[in-house]
Amino acid sequence: MTHLIFCSTSIDCGGAESLLLNLVKELDNKYKIIIIYIIGKGTYKSELKSTGAEVFKLNPISLFRTIKLLYKKPDTILQGWMYHGNMLATFLYLLTLGRGKLFWTVHHSAENYVHESLKHFLILKFTALLSRLPKAIVFVSEFIKKEHISYGYKNNHMQVIYNGIDTSLFKRNEEAAKKLIYSLNIPSEAIIMGTVGRNHPVKDYRTFFRSSSLLIKKHPNLHIIVAGRDVNLSQFSNELRDLTSEQLNRIHLLGERKDIPEILSLIDIFVLTSISESFSISLIEALAAGCCCVSTNIIFYTHLFPEALTVFPPYDYQSLVKCVEKYIYMSKEQRNKIGKEAILKVEKYFSISKTTNDYKNLWSSV
Repeated sequence: MTHLIFCSTSIDCGGAESLLLNLVKELDNKYKIIIIYIIGKGTYKSELKSTGAEVFKLNPISLFRTIKLLYKKPDTILQGWMYHGNMLATFLYLLTLGRGKLFWTVHHSAENYVHESLKHFLILKFTALLSRLPKAIVFVSEFIKKEHISYGYKNNHMQVIYNGIDTSLFKRNEEAAKKLIYSLNIPSEAIIMGTVGRNHPVKDYRTFFRSSSLLIKKHPNLHIIVAGRDVNLSQFSNELRDLTSEQLNRIHLLGERKDIPEILSLIDIFVLTSISESFSISLIEALAAGCCCVSTNIIFYTHLFPEALTVFPPYDYQSLVKCVEKYIYMSKEQRNKIGKEAILKVEKYFSISKTTNDYKNLWSSV
């Protein structure tokens, strides 16, 4: 049995974290899996442990146990996950004098990351200095790979592995959708536009709510759903100031949720307003659920979904309105047909089984 240690920045709700959860679920019994995370409350801890994996938050005891394992099993795979996770895996590798097979996975856009703070810029440059040490570095897209090379990343084995999802989880569940619609007091004939994601400047919720304000006023049968932590309407009072109380009541904030497949089952039109994304798991999940999608034109896989995915320039809320209305004016049957075609494409290119096989091949071949 091969020991596999994931060193992750966190295991809370997020794209990279959900990919880690799905990857661990998909891996077979050939691997004895240990997960060490650095920050956060450990949202996915119980789910990860249910797979048989050992899960620890970084502390002196978990650090000592990991070092002891690396000395005992020097062929252990050390898989870094996100920047801080990559640094932790490298620290363990150096502390044990090169024991373990070190790999990194990079999930973030370098350009966006360095502009968030000086600390992030220094982290990126520091990891660039260390980037020769892993046996291989995985990037979630070709664009992200090129970005990091431009910031000084150097390694003989740099590979792109797309994020994958368990497509079976996102099959539309009409029964669950009906229950959610009832609980939110949404009429059954309503068209539902929605998004999923935490409130962060890169997600550009201001553009989302600017367009929402125009759409809500123009389309009385439109309801809007937002699932994500730290999203509060009071933060967007300028964008929503012209709405009546009835119109505001058609915006439903659900907070951070774990039942994303059920939420996507009731969304007709999914919207992504991010100004930067390395991949966007949430958009792939929406396509897997058969949603018609509107996104900023920063996504590299738009060509795969010519009907189901319509793009607009970042910050351009008026273009976003037009893109959403393209789907509003379609019949439900037209949207369903487009959604079914999107599901087939996701199953072909972005399944978790393909991602898992790509990682297994990498770990065994390098």
